Amino acid sequence: MKKLIWIALLLLPVRSLLAQQSSLIQFSGVVESSDTSGYPVPFVTVYDANTGLLVMSNYEGFFSLVVQPGDSIRFSSVGYADHAVLIPSNWTLDKLTLRIYLYREVASLPLVRIYPWGSRDNFDNYFVNTPIPEDDYDRAMRNLNADTLRTVAANMDFASVNARYTLNNYASSFYSYGQVKTYAITNPIAWANFLKLVASGGLKRKK
Repeated sequence: MKKLIWIALLLLPVRSLLAQQSSLIQFSGVVESSDTSGYPVPFVTVYDANTGLLVMSNYEGFFSLVVQPGDSIRFSSVGYADHAVLIPSNWTLDKLTLRIYLYREVASLPLVRIYPWGSRDNFDNYFVNTPIPEDDYDRAMRNLNADTLRTVAANMDFASVNARYTLNNYASSFYSYGQVKTYAITNPIAWANFLKLVASGGLKRKK
């Protein structure tokens, strides 16, 4: 008889553990925004206030954790109001899936004035002694200074001159684009001007 009593006492913790394991529930679901149905809220903090278990939803708002009947699950995310879900105490299944909706929360922060000085007592000193930054006119006069222009001209290379010469050649080639390029020696108008200049004596050497 005593052996049976001892065996029963030893089995009580095992039965309690088995009963506790049988009451575990796999709680999962998706967190979405209430104002846009179907839009998931990523990285939501899911906290079991009874056991202290904390998980986070993934980028698509999916979460999953093990809970017990009667646990209070809290959902929180920046920009949304906290939401709590109570696991039914009479839930007998080992799984529970819910769709959680979070409502947006707008937080109004108090007005903050930032001053560039340590205190308002230093305002007079800063107002009088702070140098005024130069405007466009001052910068233009500094850049057009004669000494500055001479320095720039002395250090100027021929890169800009070559670029201008190349661009001028490109522009000249557009006049004969799509046709045979003309040269001055075969240009009848140039020959007519040359003959007129010869007839008028424009090519004679002046004394």
